[in-house]
Amino acid sequence: MSGMRAARMAALCLALVALSGCARLGGVFSGSVPEDSRNASPAASAASGAERPSLLPLLSPEGERKLMEARSLWIEDDCVEPERATLLLDAVLEEVPDYADALIWRGKALTAQGYLEDAFDDLTMAVRLLPGGGQPEGARLRARAYAARAYTALRMAREQGAERDLASALEADPSEPTAYLYRGALEFLRGKDAEGCADLGRACELGMCGARQQAESGGLCR
Repeated sequence: MSGMRAARMAALCLALVALSGCARLGGVFSGSVPEDSRNASPAASAASGAERPSLLPLLSPEGERKLMEARSLWIEDDCVEPERATLLLDAVLEEVPDYADALIWRGKALTAQGYLEDAFDDLTMAVRLLPGGGQPEGARLRARAYAARAYTALRMAREQGAERDLASALEADPSEPTAYLYRGALEFLRGKDAEGCADLGRACELGMCGARQQAESGGLCR
């Protein structure tokens, strides 16, 4: 791999905020699907805190507790304990199989572990369950689902599919930070570093600054 290509791969890892998965991202460049494996993650926790949108089905108190616990296992867009998150979300979805928010989070957790086909299926189901217009809550969730599926598509070396999903995410909600995060990764992958840095900057403006800060400290962005 050339020095420039290696630098772009490093930038892609930063942009995706998937530090535990960076070792497997070579498949994005080679066209192969990263090997399915479960990796240990650092023990950490961060509350993510948003309340349940009213358009989602009701969960039991135990289901709500498990959903909130699963969501607390993310720092920005990095799942620090994807295996635990998956187990918790499995229980939520056993109770309510069409709970779109839980499908999004489980899709993200599965992606972090390399279970890309299963993740893609979860995220596709979430997209289909959410309304395409009307309710702002639905638009926000739909944007999150599309953005998460775009990340999974990138991990599967499906650039065009990722690009379409990112466009759909930003059409649904132009203020979804992960859409800019992943679009930045796609721009880095295509050698458009200035555009990639701009998208990381936009994600930071919307509250996700980790990737931009790391890109700056590594000399990839100014």
